[in-house]
Amino acid sequence: MNPSFQPPHQYPPTLGQQPGISMPVTNVISPIMGYNPFPTPQVEARPQHSVPANEWPVSYESGGLTNRPANPLLENAMNQQMMPQVPIIETLPEPEKKGFEQEIDDYERRLDETEEELWKWDPESAIKTGLPIFDAAFDGGIESGLYLLAAPANMGKTAFMLDIADRIVKNNEDILCLVGSLDDSMKKIIPRYISVNQRIKIKEAKNPRKYETDQVIMEKRQKGMRFLKENKHKLMFFDAKQSNAIEDWETKIQRLRLSTPEGTRILIFFDSFADLISRDFKGNKDDMEIHISQKVKEWTTVYDLIIIGTMHLRKTNGKHRPTREDLKGTNRLDYDADLVWLLYNEVKVEKENANVYWNESDNAYKQPVIELNFAKNKISDFDRTIFYHFSPARNLLLEANEERQDGYLTQVYS
Repeated sequence: MNPSFQPPHQYPPTLGQQPGISMPVTNVISPIMGYNPFPTPQVEARPQHSVPANEWPVSYESGGLTNRPANPLLENAMNQQMMPQVPIIETLPEPEKKGFEQEIDDYERRLDETEEELWKWDPESAIKTGLPIFDAAFDGGIESGLYLLAAPANMGKTAFMLDIADRIVKNNEDILCLVGSLDDSMKKIIPRYISVNQRIKIKEAKNPRKYETDQVIMEKRQKGMRFLKENKHKLMFFDAKQSNAIEDWETKIQRLRLSTPEGTRILIFFDSFADLISRDFKGNKDDMEIHISQKVKEWTTVYDLIIIGTMHLRKTNGKHRPTREDLKGTNRLDYDADLVWLLYNEVKVEKENANVYWNESDNAYKQPVIELNFAKNKISDFDRTIFYHFSPARNLLLEANEERQDGYLTQVYS
């Protein structure tokens, strides 16, 4: 090669320059080498000259340049690549130098906070319903998470949910239960709760004028309404008139989380999840359901909530008991939920042909046994069915004793 020949100041693409253009390349972070040690070539744009191929022997392969160009600047740059590189940490600002150490410190702090939270749990202060087997299924008490109560229509979901809410209010302090009756008005849900609270018939709680001459019923109704007012700091009802939009519910949750006394545990009951909407979400119905499910799940962590909601099964497996397969592909809640109960009531389906039932002393008809199957449980290792004697006329729910539990299990699953 002619030693007096000066090639045009063209640089391969790896140096970030176009032919004949002066462009600084210092202080660039290379994704392969880390710190870029190339000096900034300060050159002027010059006219391009045609160069014989044999005098510009450059080829590119996956590893970079295999034949180095005969250019002093590039020769120097390539030589520097062969030398040990200055660690990138030395070229970063002081705050970034400490980035990894800071991450380690933050992680250790989160571990300490988690351990402190775990030690705060006290079996004596855990949320309880007073139903021994039900409470034991949670290793002593209900904890934050998303709980789904799913069943075909008219199986007793709302009655079961109201009974659990009523027991929680009666058996715990420092709690606030919000019941969102999204498919019934206050005129319908309040009488249903009073009937559960006082063990009277729904129609007796709903139609006071019709029963105003019955002193016993009137006393129980008044006692139920008085209970609601005396416990307004622990139990509040809402219906769709207040709003069924998740944006409004989140505003309410934020306000209550900031204003309730420290240590208050908040539970929200939705009847039903399917009636929640998102006012701000723009998309089809299926995408909105996914958005709502993810948002509600997020609340349980961000605001430390227990959320329990009912859900109608979109399809049932004939007259057979529901399974997880009846949920899959129909609702994102099945995936997001920490616990899924599948509720079944054979008497509701089979009437007097039912095999799983119980008898009341003052009723000749077969009475329903509520089957509560723990179909999915990320809270504890409990994974079987609990059975409850249910009296629809009095909205009475009683947990069957251990002997009857075993008998029903044999009947259903043998």
